[in-house]
Formats: sequence, C-alpha cells, structure tokens
Amino acid sequence: MESVKLLLIGAGFMGQEHIKASRGLESVVYVGVADTNIKAAQNLGSEHCLNSFSNIEHALEKTKPDAVDICVPTPYHLSIVKKSAEYGVHVLCEKPISRLIDDALEIKKIADKKNVRIMAAQVMRFWPEYVHAREIALSEKYGTIL
Repeated sequence: MESVKLLLIGAGFMGQEHIKASRGLESVVYVGVADTNIKAAQNLGSEHCLNSFSNIEHALEKTKPDAVDICVPTPYHLSIVKKSAEYGVHVLCEKPISRLIDDALEIKKIADKKNVRIMAAQVMRFWPEYVHAREIALSEKYGTIL
C-alpha cells in the first residue's frame, strides 16, 4: 500500500496532536510542516525530521503532498483550502471547517471545481461509545430514529 503524503499546516497544539496521532499509521507520512511562525515550524519539524516552511505555497511546491492537514485557527481555513486546491491537493481540515455558512459553501464549491476532497478532522465518530450508539440506531433495537 502506498503512503499518503501529508503536509501539516499549523505547528501549534492541534498540529502536534495530529502528528502524534499518526504514529503507527503505515499509510500516512508527513512530508513537511508549514506555519507563519517559522520557529514553531522548525521546532516541530526538527522533532519529527520534517522540513519546515513559513510559506504555504513554497511548502506545497517543495513537498508535493497528496493532501494538507490544516491545523490553524478556523478563520484561516478558507484561504488555505483555496491555495491547496490550486495545487490539486486534497484537504484534511480541523473542525470546524468554518464558522460561517458562506465560507463553508465556498469551500465546497472550490472542492467541486478543483476536484479535490475535503474532510473534517472529526474523530468522535470512531470513539467506542459513538460506534456503539450507531450500531444500536442501525439495528432499530429501540425503534426507528426519526
């Protein structure tokens, strides 16, 4: 199985958590870290043997990722999705994708136009209690959900 090459955008707490969570995933490899705070990118990059960048376009050109992992504050998601889509790069975006419905719709429009996939980084659905709740709902053990 070929690995998915991810470029991490955002070297703060959530970016660090995403890299930690990827340990042991054979199908995922981070190829770089970009952050406007170059020191943060360099610190995280050196800790994980990744090249660091302060400019997203430069990072996209140099690393040629399959997807970006957006871990920056929500107001910056739309602009990063636009840049990534221009390079034909898929997007994993920390939640919420947007605080504004118009921005969320614009993200969908960009994804459709550029034929890239957008996925919200929402892990709760994989937690055991949520998996169990889904199984119960699908079984209709307690009736049909309206």
